[in-house]
Amino acid sequence: MNPLLRFEHMLSNYRSLFKSNNFNHFQTFIRGLIRTPHRGTMTQVHLSTEQSGTYWSLPKFLSRSKWSIDKLTSFLTRQVQRTFSEGVYVYDETDSPTHGKKQCGTHFYRNTRYNTRNKNQPKFKHGHQFGAIGWLCPTPQGVRLFPLAARVMCPNKKRDNSFAVLKRLCVTMPRGLIVFDRGFNRRAVFTELLSQKHHILCRTRSNAVFFYIPKQPKKQKRGRPRRYGNRVHIPYRTYKDMVVDSETLSVADKIVRTKMCPVDVRLVVKRTRKKKSKKYHYFCLWTSDLDCPVDELIRHYRNRWQIETAFRDAKQNFGFGTYQLRSRKGLNRFAQLSFVATCLTQLAFTETTTQAEQDTPVNDMPIDLENVLQTLNMHWYKAKYITRGLMTAYFRHRSQQKSFSASFKRNQNFKNNREIGEHPT
Repeated sequence: MNPLLRFEHMLSNYRSLFKSNNFNHFQTFIRGLIRTPHRGTMTQVHLSTEQSGTYWSLPKFLSRSKWSIDKLTSFLTRQVQRTFSEGVYVYDETDSPTHGKKQCGTHFYRNTRYNTRNKNQPKFKHGHQFGAIGWLCPTPQGVRLFPLAARVMCPNKKRDNSFAVLKRLCVTMPRGLIVFDRGFNRRAVFTELLSQKHHILCRTRSNAVFFYIPKQPKKQKRGRPRRYGNRVHIPYRTYKDMVVDSETLSVADKIVRTKMCPVDVRLVVKRTRKKKSKKYHYFCLWTSDLDCPVDELIRHYRNRWQIETAFRDAKQNFGFGTYQLRSRKGLNRFAQLSFVATCLTQLAFTETTTQAEQDTPVNDMPIDLENVLQTLNMHWYKAKYITRGLMTAYFRHRSQQKSFSASFKRNQNFKNNREIGEHPT
């Protein structure tokens, strides 16, 4: 099936979540965020699509309309996992610099790039911070991440701080393995997620301490039983060679205990060194899923970086960082609509081909990278796979072809150009 036809079919499945008028606004936002280049403001969204209502109905859809953002998140999660059932969750935080002090949730936060590079940047930035979760799964085109949900964080409010946002997002997700960066090593976070029947995969900090499981004495002694055994010395472990993605690694693993997590965990250590005269460098992971193979754990954390590229693409191509809103409700809804547009665009190009689609003519089959580059006349671009930028460029190009024709009258072309967000020359 053609990506445009598949996209429209998946978009129509959301009709049960909205009333008729709200569903028209929902379609307007999703199509507008894809068709408008770079910014994706409400004015561009209104001009890029065929909107039956007025411009002011779009801000009201985000602030006053009655529809549930949690139901939209759950439906999107089921839609993605129905297509790609095998995968893991990835959680991370991102920021969006903005202007204006009257917007909800704006505060000064530390610029992490200040100490590493770009010295001309300020030490602190003013804007919003979001907590987001995505689904990392293998697809026919490789391992891809689908951003599922995002919520704005307000550090000074107990209801919307970092821990509350993480808890709210993970409650709506089905049980699975969640991958974290080492900045989330907090016992309160892992205790809450384990109570929700999730598993955890996280990188350890440099000062992390692990202990062996103590042996039970033959004769029971007085007092409380011993919880932690001797301390684990990572350099003294026995390392074995393991092949992960056609690369030979020196890896050691052991079931241990740590004060960062209330249950037993599996510690995975990878050691490397550039020269034999240099010291070993140790890369440590730990997980609460004791049944997951070691090579799968290393592979999952290697692919964790895709959530950073998903944030970048959502801001550049789907308007995630160009909102003009003030309320917390409107911010959360706009961020969720941006993620819905991102996932539907990816699914339109990466969905597996069913048996019914295999019987269709060749022209209706899913297109590959060469066809996309040929359609966009980008013979100079050497890409390895269809990126999100190429997907949105393809949709915009097809929208232009559909809306402009030399056989139309001038007023008709003016109307069609206005619908796709362009102005006549």
